[in-house]
Amino acid sequence: MNNSTPYIIAEVANCHDGNLQYIFELIDMIRYGNFDFIKFQVFDPDQLVTKDHPKYNSYVEKSFSIDEWKKIIQKCNSYNLKYIFDVFDLKSFHMVYENFNASGYKIHTTVSDDSDLIEKLNKNNNVVFLSASTLRKNQISKAIKTLNKCNVVLMIGHQNFPTKLEETHLNLIDLYQIEFPKNDIGLQDHVSADDFMSKIVPFMAYSKGCKWIEKHVNLDRSMKKTDYYSSLNPKEFCDFCMNLKRSTKCFGKRNFDLTKDQKLYLNKNKKYAVYKTNLSKNHIITLNDVCFKRTKTPGILREQFEDFFDKKLIKKVKLDQIASLEDFQ
Repeated sequence: MNNSTPYIIAEVANCHDGNLQYIFELIDMIRYGNFDFIKFQVFDPDQLVTKDHPKYNSYVEKSFSIDEWKKIIQKCNSYNLKYIFDVFDLKSFHMVYENFNASGYKIHTTVSDDSDLIEKLNKNNNVVFLSASTLRKNQISKAIKTLNKCNVVLMIGHQNFPTKLEETHLNLIDLYQIEFPKNDIGLQDHVSADDFMSKIVPFMAYSKGCKWIEKHVNLDRSMKKTDYYSSLNPKEFCDFCMNLKRSTKCFGKRNFDLTKDQKLYLNKNKKYAVYKTNLSKNHIITLNDVCFKRTKTPGILREQFEDFFDKKLIKKVKLDQIASLEDFQ
């Protein structure tokens, strides 16, 4: 169970399709959301795919120059937004590492076997998010061992278009906590944003122990641009962040002590002894003479009333009158 407030990552991915203004507008619209980091994917098309790859031109369009990245990060800095880079190649890592003060880096599952990149990411105090749900145990262990100077967060959540609920595998959280107890666990959520469960699954993951929640964002999912499948629109995202952060209040205490509100509720709704009928002076009281009801003023509780069995009334009492200590000798 989690008691700490989750960290929320706004995943931009490639929803911008290489349009700087799109990113600027998106940042403007989500900046009021109660999230902790914004994440960008950084790649060099020539390091990512061959020139004859069917998506080569698309990747060229979606990539940014160092000057463009400077403008993007300047925009983030203007709103004091912390940022993370999802790096896909060594060249891109050097570009952003040497120019920007990122809060962390992510290793995409498709580059998890890039030992050169992983070794370069192993910098003191780096937070590194390892997309691990498609990796075997030995691969995860090897990456953690290599990143021995870093705080490694293991991210579950299989990327698909979109990901089916049954492919989310939240039980991996339990497994990772057992196998890798020193590492935080996070969820990179890819459930269809049109499915109500896309707003529930992260809450479930958080309640099982995830400390990091990554959620895709875009300007308008209905436009069906790149990475739209699991992307929340700005207002949806801001509402999601607010509600996820608020949900942490539900966990509360780990003891049997009553809170102030619980005591207040109990005192307002306790049942006290009232007489079932008119009774005369010197009547010997039994449990059959009373019932227990909520009353305007406090009286004698059921657990206390046994002390008055077989005692005589010192005065007459009426139907529905609240029993009190002054009624007995």
